[in-house]
Amino acid sequence: MHRTDAFVRAFAATRDDGMGLRLDALFGSSTYGDSSGALERRTHQGAATVGYRSAVWSGELTARIRDTRTPLEIRLRGAWQPVRFVTVSAYASRWTHLADRHSSEAGAAGELRLLRPVALHGALSHPAFMWQNQADTAQRSTDWSGGVAVALSRLSLDVTVARHGFFEAPAFGTFAAVLPRGTSIDVTTLTAAFSLRPVSYLSLSGWYRHPLDPIRAAFEPPHHSRIAARLESRMLTKFRRGVFDLVLQAGLEGWGDGVAGTDSTGNDLVLHGATTVDYLLEIRLVGAVLFWTLRNAGVERYDLLPGYQQARSLQRFGVRWEFTN
Repeated sequence: MHRTDAFVRAFAATRDDGMGLRLDALFGSSTYGDSSGALERRTHQGAATVGYRSAVWSGELTARIRDTRTPLEIRLRGAWQPVRFVTVSAYASRWTHLADRHSSEAGAAGELRLLRPVALHGALSHPAFMWQNQADTAQRSTDWSGGVAVALSRLSLDVTVARHGFFEAPAFGTFAAVLPRGTSIDVTTLTAAFSLRPVSYLSLSGWYRHPLDPIRAAFEPPHHSRIAARLESRMLTKFRRGVFDLVLQAGLEGWGDGVAGTDSTGNDLVLHGATTVDYLLEIRLVGAVLFWTLRNAGVERYDLLPGYQQARSLQRFGVRWEFTN
């Protein structure tokens, strides 16, 4: 497999400190395919964002055009901090799809920080899917989350309970025939995440996720967790900022036996538990970033959809360039 992305970004701003009025524009294309030449795709997109930021509020409007199944996206976002310990934000998005279809989503979030290291946070969103042909129906759901976060100088913790409402959007391409039934139901999950940096060049992070009710929700396996160790070049000789950076990361992810939905007779399709290992190497040389990733390094045999076994020892490498004036 190969992929090439080429994008041009430009902006104009009334101030150089990030405040005030700002206009961003983006245009580019992505090309991807395989070695056989049977899969060759090229997509183009352009986007424009206008926003304003002050000391207590900010807002921005983005329009994005693509030559894909979703040719138009419009998104409006805003945030407000009426007092120092309260922050609220809201957004609204709308997507136009082919065949006279569209979907939309609106949501809001808030944070209450009564103590400097402790914050209470919550969010509410309302996706709406409108698939307009004779066989499709409009679907709406409500998602919410709430939790508490603790941020110290070297340690951060977050515990969140979230509820995802039911919706069932149609599958496209080859997945339309193989995606199990009942892949989306109401489910409540508990997620605990942490980040630890004992020294400036070493960090440990991870999360644990478990569905509460019902425990047999599709693609929500019990005891799903991930932990990663990240080593950065801060222990090396100091270089001029942006000249050289090195990142080494190793991650371990695992989950227990769950379900991937139901078959035509209503029986559960098993989502087998698995444990995978991944690695990341990233080197920055001035404006170029060389990267290499290795996923499922332990050559674990597992699938997420019945009959679609995941790749083993999947490598991905490349280089990214960033040019600025």
